[in-house]
Amino acid sequence: MTTGALRPATVALLAVVAVASAIAIRVAVSGRSDLQTAVACHEANLPSTAIDFASRAARWYLPVGGVSRPARELLRDLARQADASGHPELALRAWQELRGAVRSTRWILTPDADLLDEADHAIAKGMAAIDRLPDGRPGLDEAGHLEFLQRDAMPHPGPATAAVLLFIAWVSVTAAGAWRSMTPEGRLKGRAALSWGLASAALLAGWLVALWRA
Repeated sequence: MTTGALRPATVALLAVVAVASAIAIRVAVSGRSDLQTAVACHEANLPSTAIDFASRAARWYLPVGGVSRPARELLRDLARQADASGHPELALRAWQELRGAVRSTRWILTPDADLLDEADHAIAKGMAAIDRLPDGRPGLDEAGHLEFLQRDAMPHPGPATAAVLLFIAWVSVTAAGAWRSMTPEGRLKGRAALSWGLASAALLAGWLVALWRA
């Protein structure tokens, strides 16, 4: 079968698959390269540079596979080692890079939520140790910093995704119902209009609930 014989929908699907595959390959290759550099810097006792490259690798995220998880674990290990060797400022930077990498790749789920929780607690502890008011008195304590870090003004990924899908479904069902509920002569089909109307109303209600929960 030649390309000219393919249906437009098939051509569009193949184009989407090709673009998605190219992006996935780019993410996988770049992430692996950055992670290898980070490991090499770590072995060469260059912790600051290792943190830089591990942070880059941690942001090359793929829902399946990829190197983001190993890179984030490396950031955690670098932070722990820096803290143990008496470099709290370096440890704090590694924890902050880990936190930023996880939060920047949230979608329906929060990937590596366990590492995010550990980073939040470590950052709160590190910030409490150095936080000072203008007059030299201690600022927020660890609990205060942790509360601040765990605030989240962004919509919850799950309900937000559901809201988008429900809105698309509502528009589609409403449009299809308007078309199928009319006869060629322009008369309303009572039973069909009732069925499509109920489906549209249910989807609209679900969309509003999802928006509220988001």
